[in-house]
Order: sequence, then structure tokens, then C-alpha cells
Amino acid sequence: MTWKEELTLVVPCKLESQDRTENLAAFLSYAKQISSRPVTVVECDVRPKAYPHLKDLPHVRYMFVQTESPGFWSRSLPINQGAMWATTELVAPWDIDVIIDPQHVEETARAILEGRADWGVPFTKLHAIAHDVYREVQAGTFTFDGRGPKYLHTIVGGDHFGAANIFKREVFRHVRGMSERHIGWGSEDAEMGARMHTLGFSFFRHPGPAWHIDHQREPATSRPQMSAIERNIEETRKVESMNADQIREHYGIAEKIGDYLK
Repeated sequence: MTWKEELTLVVPCKLESQDRTENLAAFLSYAKQISSRPVTVVECDVRPKAYPHLKDLPHVRYMFVQTESPGFWSRSLPINQGAMWATTELVAPWDIDVIIDPQHVEETARAILEGRADWGVPFTKLHAIAHDVYREVQAGTFTFDGRGPKYLHTIVGGDHFGAANIFKREVFRHVRGMSERHIGWGSEDAEMGARMHTLGFSFFRHPGPAWHIDHQREPATSRPQMSAIERNIEETRKVESMNADQIREHYGIAEKIGDYLK
């Protein structure tokens, strides 16, 4: 099979604004350039808002994870739920606002499929671009050849592990997926990077850029309260200080892929 046939996109979703709804539509159009599999969209909210926009799309597998509070948003939980259903060699947690040159995605996917890495990030720097770019992305006319006139600012670079990752499916499941000890979103990507590194899994990072389509944010629903964020950071730092045996015990991870804990 081709690399596109081996790549399942798992997209956590919470539509707290019209901007995010438009970004989701643009992403689903873009996704056809990097995967020939249905996109697994996992919405996490008190009630389903994305379903009316997705129910008639043949290239989408929709799942819903209900939360009790409109202020709660988990990124790890919907990713893990969606990844459970993947049958391809590769599984890719991917934020709906992020687009990357398909060639860079292919090079990252091939590095993993060819055994040169166990997981990877298909970009180095993440740049913010104006929201109205979503129209170009949806129409398939967006070009990935430079910052362009819609560039806003650089969000992160170098050591960032969030926004878009590609894993060997068996490796992602072996390490128990994203950390559900992290409440809401924030620091779960850094924790995953630290865990994978300490456990000795090989890593590939593409030197190219990624683009984050800007969107309106509602502070009451887009992040947990500061106390929760602090707990997330504390959990990440704890994992960063552990050795491999301590991480395995902390998460209940077997020593070898395919082994089961007794």
C-alpha cells in the first residue's frame, strides 16, 4: 500500500467558535492530500456540534466523547479514543487548525514506514497565519512555498512536539497513547515527547514549517483553569525526571512491544 493508505488522521475537535467550524471544513479538504483513509474526527464537548457538518461526508469517521462541563476540553482523551480504531501502520494525531506541505508529511511518513524512526513530527517551526486563509485551503489553492502575506507570527519552533505527530500504530498503543493524566490541553505533547525519548524510541523531525490557521478563542472553554494547567506542567516535569523503568511503572507499559503485563 502507499504511504497515504497507511496513514490514519485522528483529529480532536471542539467547535467553540465559527472560526473553528470553518477551520475544520478547510482541514477536511486538506486532509485528502495526505491520507486516502477516512479522517477520524473525535469531538469532545457536552453535546455534538460537529456532527451536522460531518454526517454526510464519506471521508469522515465521526466519534463523540461527552464531557460534563462546557469549560472542560480534553485533547488526549479524543485522540486515544480515535486511535483505538486505526488499522493502518501509521496513526497521526493532528489539530484541525494545522496544515503542512504534503511532501513534508510524506517524507516523515516514509521515514517511519522504512524503519528509520518510530515516530516523527513533520515540521520544525509552527507559524500562525490569518484566519481567512481557510478559504484557500478549502479550495485547494493554498501554497506552501513561504510565509506569504497572511503570515502573523511564529508560534513555536525546534523542540515542539504538539500540533501534528505521526506514530507507528503499534508504538502509540504500546506506550498507552497520550497522557490522560493531563486535564484539558496543555503540556501533554511535551510529556509525550519526554516519554518517547526516555523509552528509547527513534525520532524523525522534518526541517520544514507548519501553518496554524488563526481562530477566535474563548478563554472560558479553550483552556482549563490555571490550577489545572499547573497540574499538567507538574505531571510533565515528573515524567521528564523519570528513567525508563519508572515510566513503564507509572503508565503500566510492558518492556517490549507485543508483551503483556503480568
